[in-house]
Amino acid sequence: MLRSRLPRLIRLYSKPPRTNPIDEFNKSKTSYLFGHNFSSLDELDKQIHKETPNSGPEPVNTTDLHSRIKLNFEQEEKDINKLLENDPRLLSLKQGSPDYKLMLNQVHEEFNKHQKESRKRFEFQERVKGVAAGVVFLVVVITGHYVLTNYEYVKGQFTSKYINPLNQSKASDLSDPKKNTKNLSYLLDKLSAELDDEAQKGLKNSKELSGLYVCGSPNGKKLPLRLSFFDNMLINDVKILKDYLVVINDKGQVYHFHSQLKEPVLTKLPFNVESCTLSNDTIYFLTNRGEVKYMPRLDRKVEFEPLQSRNWIGLSKTNLYNEIVIKEKIEKLTSGENHLLLLGKSGKVYVASTAPSTSDKFKNLGQFGMPNFSPFNDKAKEIPTNQAFEMTLLNNEIIKNKDGTKSLNPRKFISIASGKYHNVAADNLGNIWTWGKNLYGECGIDLTYKTDYQPIPKVVLTNSDFKRLTSSILARSTRPEDFKVSKVYAADDSSYAIVHYQDPDNSSKDQDIFIGFGNGVKGQLGSNKYLHVSSSPQLVKSIVNLSEFNENTQSVEKIGLKDVSVGNNHVFLTLDNGGNYKDVLAFGDNEQGQLGTGKKHKTCKPIQIPQLIEPEDVHEDDSSATKEQRRKKLAKRLDTVINSRLQLLDDYKLNSWGNKLQQVIVAGEDGSAIFYKRK
Repeated sequence: MLRSRLPRLIRLYSKPPRTNPIDEFNKSKTSYLFGHNFSSLDELDKQIHKETPNSGPEPVNTTDLHSRIKLNFEQEEKDINKLLENDPRLLSLKQGSPDYKLMLNQVHEEFNKHQKESRKRFEFQERVKGVAAGVVFLVVVITGHYVLTNYEYVKGQFTSKYINPLNQSKASDLSDPKKNTKNLSYLLDKLSAELDDEAQKGLKNSKELSGLYVCGSPNGKKLPLRLSFFDNMLINDVKILKDYLVVINDKGQVYHFHSQLKEPVLTKLPFNVESCTLSNDTIYFLTNRGEVKYMPRLDRKVEFEPLQSRNWIGLSKTNLYNEIVIKEKIEKLTSGENHLLLLGKSGKVYVASTAPSTSDKFKNLGQFGMPNFSPFNDKAKEIPTNQAFEMTLLNNEIIKNKDGTKSLNPRKFISIASGKYHNVAADNLGNIWTWGKNLYGECGIDLTYKTDYQPIPKVVLTNSDFKRLTSSILARSTRPEDFKVSKVYAADDSSYAIVHYQDPDNSSKDQDIFIGFGNGVKGQLGSNKYLHVSSSPQLVKSIVNLSEFNENTQSVEKIGLKDVSVGNNHVFLTLDNGGNYKDVLAFGDNEQGQLGTGKKHKTCKPIQIPQLIEPEDVHEDDSSATKEQRRKKLAKRLDTVINSRLQLLDDYKLNSWGNKLQQVIVAGEDGSAIFYKRK
């Protein structure tokens, strides 16, 4: 029994068979690939292009591709070898012989040289293409930048040249009227617009009949034409305020005319008027007694208190006017937008307000020139309307005596002028004073934030300044005492003065100099420049050193200034040349045709203007010239003023008047006038 159980026990406790540890390690080890995570290119290709049910085309066999490339190179090499072997120089030689090999080597070197030259040529062409492409790109960038930064200008040029081309003259000969755009038909059209039937009927001979010519806003014409109402009338003064006209005849009577009237209206006043000025819809008169009266415009509703008086019976009477009471006689009065400046016989200066301080039209920009009325004075009182105040600080100066005491010495002024909101005055010592608004340099003071307004009168120019200003046109030996201010003038935002130079040794070298400062953007300074601001005086050089030959004295004489008239933005200079005809120069704004040139072009340079239109220029006479021929001749004359310039009569005796007369040209606000006045 023991024996039967022994084998079973042996099998039960026997050890398992031994295995090889290397095989076990190989089964359990993990393989790592460094650098590439694939063992071969074929394996990688299979991983990338695994076939799927929806797979695309079969993967490319790169081995076949490389094989084909290799075959192509071999074929090219065979072609090159075939090309070399077919060289004519090798055909006569035995293949494999030394001469054949030598010639083959020579042919091969020539082929390589040719290939190198071809490659260089190809590289050069590619470089040129690259440079050209760079230049084109640079041009495109620059052009694009120019177009973007100057878009409006480029657009305007393109539009005017291609879309709406201008009709420019193609005439090679400007004397040919058919090809010149400024032809006779164009001039005739302009002339017809000016000379309508009514204007032609009013034409009178300017050397036979006195009267009044106007242009600009009063009649809307660009050429001086007659107002028939004033024919055969002598006039003392004319004031123009746009379309409103005030005329004072030689009898001191006042006429009003504006666009709503068919003909001028006479205002009967119990005094004779010498001159007038307009301010704040009010007309101020200077009588022959040196008194100042005023009345409202006829075309405006103005708050006005008429003067109450009593007649010789003692009955109360309401007058059409009122007056400004001043202790002394007034010699001259000028006005701005809402102020009045007056010059007394004694040389004192007075100022008055023409608008209530509470009015919307009232502006205090320092034009009153008194500390009590300064715009910077917070305690300033309300300025009374139409009440004159003596400018005490301006009319007097404090002088320190030798003994140390101080005394009050009166100043004497010889000329005054008023702009819109500023004033100019000249004393008898040759000093020019200014005060008021200075936004354009019209006070002759350099612009700073502190000098926009000059509320107190200040000396801005002296005799020494005139010597410095004229150093380039007069001899350097001039002295300050040789200069004298004759008269001052003012436009809206500009100031002017006539400075007379008197040579102490030779009177033939005497010279009248005209200067201006302030706003010159419309050419009203006459300095050949359009200046927006000019606090420094500008010389009108066109009239400097003008001279002419005097047949009476048989000598060359200087031409001075006879008269100056300043409007709101334009100026007339009447020269004092010899004889009975005085030349006229004009400059400044011409938007309304106020220069009388027949055009609307402003000018910053003094120019001559056409002479007055006479009846024989238009109407039929005994000559053989037809009406059309006369109109063509007139159109040419108006366009070319060299030989047909305006010359005012002086010391001239008309048939209807026994005394000698003179023609006077005046500038107003957007209008001008020419009239006859006693000498």
